[in-house]
Amino acid sequence: MPFYNPIPPPTPRIIITEHEDNINTVHVPWNRNILAALWIPQFFFLLLGMAIIPYEIDEIISFQTIFIGIIALGNIVLMATPLIEAHHYATGNLTPHYLLKMQRYIARWVAGSMVVIVLIQVMNSYKSAWGVVWVIIADALYLMPFMAGMWYAKKMVKETGESKDFSGDVETGAVRL
Repeated sequence: MPFYNPIPPPTPRIIITEHEDNINTVHVPWNRNILAALWIPQFFFLLLGMAIIPYEIDEIISFQTIFIGIIALGNIVLMATPLIEAHHYATGNLTPHYLLKMQRYIARWVAGSMVVIVLIQVMNSYKSAWGVVWVIIADALYLMPFMAGMWYAKKMVKETGESKDFSGDVETGAVRL
């Protein structure tokens, strides 16, 4: 077979850093179990929110429908963030400040969308006050994994001594030696 030329498989590149000997790296004490306990519920809660949100619509064509559609599309986009964070963790370049930034984005989006949902529920004529209270309780439960993610990211930023100006972040190269 003269035309058959198999392509050799790529050589895997594994970068091993010795944190004790290399002064250019900072060891971040990530707890893999906590990260998994954050990312899995966040992914599925965003998926659940995207699936449940269309049931909040009272009228077919209205501003409520537009806002609900934007929220559902935002949830679809944000479902990728736990996967992106997990990829950064797997490749070894997940910094506490990056995790905090991503968790803040997710938490702000979810909190803002919950405010819009509660306002839509309040404006619906068929909802009673108790119905709105149950929506608020469900939304508070929905926010829990996102607030927990932000709490853990803040805790890791404090433990590693990173500041907001990246002065302790070796990943950006802004470390003063």
